[in-house]
Amino acid sequence: KGIDMVPKELRVMFKTMKQLQFKCEGLLEVVEQCLDTNRGRELITAILECMSGLTYLSPLCVLDPYSVYKIVSKAPEWVHSPLLCLLCNTLSDEDRVEKNDEEESGEMINAQSDYLFPLISTSTLKTRQYTLATLANLGPRKRFQPFIVNSGVFRVIKPLPSRSYFVEHFGLVIECMRLLTNMTCMEDTHLDVMTETVVGFLRDVLKYSSKQILFDLKGPPVPDVEYEYVTATFEEEDVPPLGLRIRWEVPPYVSEVLADTPAAALEQPLMDGDELVEVNGVDVTEMEQSEIEPFFEMRPLTLVFRRTPERRPKKQELTLKADEEEEIAKVEKLDTYGDPDQYLECFNLALLTLHNLATNRRNHDLILAEPKILDTILEIITSEILAPSLRRITFSLLTCFAEHKDIAGRIFMDMAEYFRSCEKGDPALQKYIIVCANLFYTSMKPEEVIPDIGMMMFVGKLAELETTSSSSMSLVEVLHGMSRAPRDRRSQFICRETMVVTVRFIEDPDQWEVQLRAFEAAYFLTLGACDPVLWGSLTVVPRMAKAAGKAREFAGRDPVLQSRADGLFELTMRSAEVCLQYEMLVKQLAMPDMDRYLMDLFASETKTPPLMQCAVHLMTGLIKSAIGHGCYTRWRAMGLGDKIITWFKNHRAEICTGEDKNMEGAIGHVSIGNALDTLLHFLIFALDMDADLVSTLIADDVVSCIAFRILALAQKYKEQLGEGADKGRVPDLSGQNVSFRSIAQLLTVLACNEHGLAAMGKLNLAVPLAGLLELPSE
Repeated sequence: KGIDMVPKELRVMFKTMKQLQFKCEGLLEVVEQCLDTNRGRELITAILECMSGLTYLSPLCVLDPYSVYKIVSKAPEWVHSPLLCLLCNTLSDEDRVEKNDEEESGEMINAQSDYLFPLISTSTLKTRQYTLATLANLGPRKRFQPFIVNSGVFRVIKPLPSRSYFVEHFGLVIECMRLLTNMTCMEDTHLDVMTETVVGFLRDVLKYSSKQILFDLKGPPVPDVEYEYVTATFEEEDVPPLGLRIRWEVPPYVSEVLADTPAAALEQPLMDGDELVEVNGVDVTEMEQSEIEPFFEMRPLTLVFRRTPERRPKKQELTLKADEEEEIAKVEKLDTYGDPDQYLECFNLALLTLHNLATNRRNHDLILAEPKILDTILEIITSEILAPSLRRITFSLLTCFAEHKDIAGRIFMDMAEYFRSCEKGDPALQKYIIVCANLFYTSMKPEEVIPDIGMMMFVGKLAELETTSSSSMSLVEVLHGMSRAPRDRRSQFICRETMVVTVRFIEDPDQWEVQLRAFEAAYFLTLGACDPVLWGSLTVVPRMAKAAGKAREFAGRDPVLQSRADGLFELTMRSAEVCLQYEMLVKQLAMPDMDRYLMDLFASETKTPPLMQCAVHLMTGLIKSAIGHGCYTRWRAMGLGDKIITWFKNHRAEICTGEDKNMEGAIGHVSIGNALDTLLHFLIFALDMDADLVSTLIADDVVSCIAFRILALAQKYKEQLGEGADKGRVPDLSGQNVSFRSIAQLLTVLACNEHGLAAMGKLNLAVPLAGLLELPSE
């Protein structure tokens, strides 16, 4: 290596890293010889301190970490701590093991690690900390996974007994967190890491580190009143019970002092309401009962209570003389153990570890089995302790959990509330909020959707900011989910911002899934919450028709793309049919793109009965509306009569052979017979507007289909009402009655026309129709 790798203080003596490494190898040999001969303890200590300092500056000063590791395996206990500190430093270069020769790195990888377990579990605090740090530095290296697992380290990572333990053993805790964070970067390690005890450890670290950080941010409280502080000390001879009844609130306070007990004999008496603030120098104002009670077993036991002025005893009640009273210094909150920056690092590591684990869906159940984890994360979303980068990781973590229906709503609402409360939110968080909203609303049943126009406006604003395809898909799913609410609730979602977003997606031809979802949302909202003024100002349905027309042009002869365009047109037709009930919207329904599509439907052999029925329903509504004459005039100019004949010709075989198969439509099963009935119903109104249309109806294909349909209906009537019918069952004839009534009305119109009457005479309908007169009727 070049001289730039050598610490600058040593560059006069060592021109290359190789020279320095050779020197360090010699020093390690001296240490090994001294240990073998049980001599030179002070020399060993000096050498290891020197080398620890060197490797702290430049980890590559030791060429092969295994040369240190093999000394650890046979060294006495007193030298474990400095040796492991040196080993930890040599491994702190993240790629160093991978850079070594296979032979050298192989020795370290294949080395036995089970003897490390006693060093992790029962040695001195420093030895345990350096051992954990060594394993943590190996954590990111996939090849060392067996080495780490065999050390037994995951047997010592378990739930923390208390917050005080977290503070007092913080060095161990943070090294465990470094190890978990490094290892969980690789999904292969999750099986080893994901245990109930490790998850419990993560829960406690997240909880206690967040409390420590929040305390640091708040600082010592500035009391509104000047407290008086009382100290109570209990010695070895003061055996339990001490005579204090404590109400375990935050902070805990004295509820009663029992007579004839050590507490009653205190030199400075305690009073009801005195708040417990310290136990043996440890601040307990925010601790739980389970964390404080173990302290009471200690002797000597020093308790510090604070008392507000209104609870102070009056002067005449004092038992001590004024000259005997001793002024007690004011006790502030204790400084936290350790460095606040380290607590923040520990908290960050816990979040990173959970994020790494949450990316694997299989880990969710075990993590979410600890509700405190989710509670703590949601609690700190708005906290100042989260830097922007960490808040993004937190939102990403929560987005992973939002895949679960039972918590998706809570996560989305808390994330959205944070974003809405920010004066200037982080744009990088928008995608996570939108994905959570998507997961939330797509997981809900329609009846579960709760109206929230504020949330709709919030989502709409996000839509204006987001331009990525994934965000658009997630956002439109939110709109779609909200639009599926029960009809009586949909109106509570509607606002201009919502519909502007919906229309924007309708007109986006580049993302088919987004466009389709937007069309569906527009239909659902039109069906259950149409605001004529808003729909008219935004020309919602005409823009749907225009967008569907463009999709049809783009489809060309591609059957898949044609099918997509048909889907868009069907949703447009159903939306237009709803708008017919609003006078101010009817005029907007004269849509050229829709006219062309309707006429082409008649000429097509491949369009399905549900689509045809939907189209003819709309045509019937249009010619009955205020713009009916204009619509029919345009259709006739486009060859409506010939197109109707073409439709009958294309479907005659299907109708007249009885192949009346049901096909799934948007509102249920529809057969070719149902489509025929709808068309015949339309023709009744068309004949009122255009008597010349009779010439179309007397075409051979048309009258043949009409004849077969009426004969088929007559046969069904006989089966359901005739002699062989089940007398105990009342048949449902509503659908048949509607169909038969339409055909009968149409035949009546034809009978009033000379050519129509002649065509009817060829159908031989007299006998079956007369037979129907013999059936029971209402």
